[in-house]
Amino acid sequence: MVQTILLLYLEKIELPDLKYNLNNRKSIEVKDFLLSIFGSVPFGLIILDYNGIIKIINEQAVNFLGISNKSVNALINTNIITSIKELTEFNDKISNFLHKKNNPFHIEMMICKDKILSIKGDQHLDGLILTIEDVTQREYYLSKILKQTTLLKDVENLSNIGIWNWEFVDKKLTWTDGLYSVFGLNPKDGISIGKYIDMVHPNKQESILKRFNNPSDYKKSFSYDETIINSDGVIKFLKVWGNIKLDTNKLPIEMYGVSMDVTERTEIEKREKKRTKELEVSERELHASLDREKELSRLKSHFVSTASHQFRTPLAIIQSNSELLEMQSRLINIKQLDKVLKPIQRIKNGILEMTNLMDEVLVLGKISSGSIKVNLKPLNIISIITDIIEQFNSLQTDGRVLEFKIQGKQTEINGDALLINHALNNLISNAFKYSSHKNPKLDLIFKTNEVIIEISDEGIGIPKKSIKNLFTPFYRSENAMDIPGTGLGLSIAKEYIELNNGEINVKSEENKGSKFLVKFLLNNI
Repeated sequence: MVQTILLLYLEKIELPDLKYNLNNRKSIEVKDFLLSIFGSVPFGLIILDYNGIIKIINEQAVNFLGISNKSVNALINTNIITSIKELTEFNDKISNFLHKKNNPFHIEMMICKDKILSIKGDQHLDGLILTIEDVTQREYYLSKILKQTTLLKDVENLSNIGIWNWEFVDKKLTWTDGLYSVFGLNPKDGISIGKYIDMVHPNKQESILKRFNNPSDYKKSFSYDETIINSDGVIKFLKVWGNIKLDTNKLPIEMYGVSMDVTERTEIEKREKKRTKELEVSERELHASLDREKELSRLKSHFVSTASHQFRTPLAIIQSNSELLEMQSRLINIKQLDKVLKPIQRIKNGILEMTNLMDEVLVLGKISSGSIKVNLKPLNIISIITDIIEQFNSLQTDGRVLEFKIQGKQTEINGDALLINHALNNLISNAFKYSSHKNPKLDLIFKTNEVIIEISDEGIGIPKKSIKNLFTPFYRSENAMDIPGTGLGLSIAKEYIELNNGEINVKSEENKGSKFLVKFLLNNI
């Protein structure tokens, strides 16, 4: 358009006459007027003749190209064109015109590394007219738009989203490539409202169609969940956000928005909901089971306590009468005394075992119900062990004693004296009971962070298969069936040690002996 107007001006004033008739006042006035116009336009202007002489060059062209010589060589050889390729192309275009090939051209060049010029060339009556525009800002914004478009595509691909637009008047639906990808369609095939609705899940088609046909029934900004069946027959879940654009009469003219593929997230949420429900059911069942266990434990403890007390009365009667019977028996013939005293002694031994059993069952019931009170305080473990050893050594009838050794720097432990005493009594008693020849041993080892009590014997040992059940209530290994015991002692000892924040382990080999290791941490003081 700019070049057309300039050509009209040039044809009107007959520019060739201006070359030779500068004395003509009218021509001079027209030329001055024309030059003033050329100087005021916002673009650069250069007029060349076919001899390569610059006839007119305005200030904008000088500023753009940095030349003022009236020669085409100055134009071609300007050093502000940064690209050799562009310079060559520009040279070729100018040369073609000078040889009267008269082909219009358009070239964009980078100059001074920070400015882009758009140069258009066309013929006039006796030469070439060039118009020059600074398109740096245009190229900048075009480049920015291209980057934003590329970024948008990357975001669409990474986020599984697509942008859509619906024109109510033209009934035209437009998608970006991201949305075609979500639906499994080829962008080259295009999209229509009918094709889109067909891919919506049948349960959602009616509600979606209403949004397109009756937008006034909905809010200007909206969001909803959508279910589709893509081209591969796979069900997908989308989250849709949109806006309705109104004209000056408040009538909808356009609806646009974003759709995101949330299938993976939806599936995860479904699995989480299912898992949550399963956990809730499991939790209710667990609580019910715990309540039943608590009730059973309470009933068991009550039964054990009641039974223990109820058994004690007849046992006491049997005990007292057996003692009375023993006293009366001593008055009879001495020859008959042994026959009478032996059954009486068996009765008394049975009563003692029964009483011990009741005591241990009662203790076990208290442990199970959590009613054992633990009084933790600093203890002199050496003093406790010494008292127990003295007691056992004084009661042994076979001459054996417990060998006692101490290693390390002596220190106190934190524990309940009664419970630790009971546990160690049981372990030492077993060491004597399940061995018959050599002395049992007790090693007390003080370390930096713990105290270890090792109680060992060289007795009958424990079968390998029995070790895993050794601390189970009422369990007795098969090689100990002929030795008196209830099967509760080790179970109670383990519970008492753990109530004192300790642990117990066993190492044993059948017919070679056993070693019980009790550990108490020292950092609990």
